[in-house]
Amino acid sequence: MKYAEIISAEEWDNFVAKRRNEKIHEVSDKNRKRASKPAYPYKKGRMGYARLQQRILAEEKSDATSLSEHVLWKAARVGKDVVEAVQSVYDECETLSQTLPSTEVQDCRSLLSRVLNVPEYSGCVRGKGFGMTPSSFYKKPKTKNSTNKEVMETLAELRAQVLELQKENARYREERRDSEAKDTSDRASINCQPKFPEGITPCQLYLSSPTYRIVGKGKVHNTSGELLHHNPLPVGYMKVSVDLVLDTDALLPLPDVVSEITLMRDAVGSFVGWPSDLIFPDAETPTRPTHKAGKGISRRIELVASQKEVPGRMLKKAGKDIPTKSGTKTNPKSKKEVYV
Repeated sequence: MKYAEIISAEEWDNFVAKRRNEKIHEVSDKNRKRASKPAYPYKKGRMGYARLQQRILAEEKSDATSLSEHVLWKAARVGKDVVEAVQSVYDECETLSQTLPSTEVQDCRSLLSRVLNVPEYSGCVRGKGFGMTPSSFYKKPKTKNSTNKEVMETLAELRAQVLELQKENARYREERRDSEAKDTSDRASINCQPKFPEGITPCQLYLSSPTYRIVGKGKVHNTSGELLHHNPLPVGYMKVSVDLVLDTDALLPLPDVVSEITLMRDAVGSFVGWPSDLIFPDAETPTRPTHKAGKGISRRIELVASQKEVPGRMLKKAGKDIPTKSGTKTNPKSKKEVYV
């Protein structure tokens, strides 16, 4: 074997088998047909782009070290007669070089590739011949790959950030649990206000709208976990029993949805919810707001009990008899005026 020192018999057999493959023949025939009818045929024979460039620079006695790719491409495809298609491509390259910004001209796609509308293959520059690469021709700096040390440092920083985020998340969850526990405790003890002793205490009931005034008296049931009609009280409310009404037409601050009671006159003898900031011990005189709240609390007739609970009792209001369920007949000795 002539080349036995260069190639082994096994390598030669593999080469021959590969060249006899049908797929290799199909690719070869396809490339041969494409190369037989080029759109812009090369006319310099065995002379490559490098030698052609040296000859042109020597003939022109130019101090330049290289020619533009489209100039060299045109010189390799014209002979004695100028080819119109080649000249058209050259003219378009000249026009494009004057209109494109310098940053776009110096990218990895040459002017010639743009005009011909063909891709730029990696490892070569169109119109520059063998051995010219995009990085060497366009003087593009090489990107430096991260070393193992830099990667480990970055990984350590990311781990530290993740740990810090986990700590912050744990603190946030703990604060949230404490807040929820405190809120639950506040809700559980909202019916046990410090200004009232635990248990049942006489109280005065006030309203702040439309004027700040006393509307009745009763008893506050200050017991932890107290329910109102089998339902928990809203936050800021306490359970009270109404014993005495001073403003019969006053609206209840928390209407009773069970018995559909909305007015004070219907709440005598019933349990209702009342805002804790509008409940005061019966012996305490509350401080009125600084703004003018009206002419004050007028003299009113106290309804000691509801008509349902005390049938037959008569009260005198504004000089008129108030009929009861037992009838309108009254005994003058049983009439009694009650003042506040």
